[in-house]
Amino acid sequence: MLWKILLLLPPKPSSRLRASAVSTRWRGIATDPNFKSQFLVHSRNWKPPLLGVFERRRQKFCFTPVLHPPDRIPAERIHISGWMTSSDCDVTACRHGRVLAIDRLLARLVVFAPLTGEERNLPVVPDEFRPPSYFHLNASVLCAANGQDHVHGFCHKSPFKVALLSSHRIIKTEQGTVGWVRFSFPILEIWLRKKNCQQQQVTTWLLHKTVDMHDILGIPPRSSNKVWHSKLRGYDEANNVIILLVDDSAYMVDLNSMKSTKLDGRRSSMNRCHPFTSFYPPDMAI
Repeated sequence: MLWKILLLLPPKPSSRLRASAVSTRWRGIATDPNFKSQFLVHSRNWKPPLLGVFERRRQKFCFTPVLHPPDRIPAERIHISGWMTSSDCDVTACRHGRVLAIDRLLARLVVFAPLTGEERNLPVVPDEFRPPSYFHLNASVLCAANGQDHVHGFCHKSPFKVALLSSHRIIKTEQGTVGWVRFSFPILEIWLRKKNCQQQQVTTWLLHKTVDMHDILGIPPRSSNKVWHSKLRGYDEANNVIILLVDDSAYMVDLNSMKSTKLDGRRSSMNRCHPFTSFYPPDMAI
């Protein structure tokens, strides 16, 4: 019975570690190889947690953790490719436990797994994606494993594939609907695409929600006519989370609950940031 109960633990970085600390019996189950295998399979019912964001700050590419202790992953536990020391190298996508980056000077792609240190340099970017096209390059890295017991989010050593698109935007669609967000502090607008009930082939954009972000971000209104510097800088489709920049602070906002978390540190600028979601390897220390 206890075995089945522990299988219901959320797959957070500290779950099995904390269970092991309860008693000798709990530790025996939590460290059992068979339990670990079953725990991984049960994780498919959960979304991979958002561990942090990758961003370039003061020309340095870094990882900023967003989870609270005891699940918080220290930045020093995260592997960052040596290619990222160059300001010509930029991330284009984070997905399925991997990061895809492009060196715009050498026209070369690199894929690295931040949790395991695995790294692969890919062939030179095809001619159709070279300058000036790759300055508007959209790309994604995807897990290529399709086994019955495979759990996306534990894809740290699985085969992968890379998709390149030029002059297009990769968007999330669900059941034929598309949504987008407009942000100019303090107003956040959420728009949805709707089909005309009488004319199924006709679609239109409708303003779904308008939100005043003062209270959500914890920024009090000001009496002066201050012009706020605000941008939408990142999006995690798995958890429906956006990253907002307001003046010198960055915030993570859950679009489902409309709750926010302020990211550590001050930011004079933020071009883009890339949310990194993944299940944490159960045998890796925090």
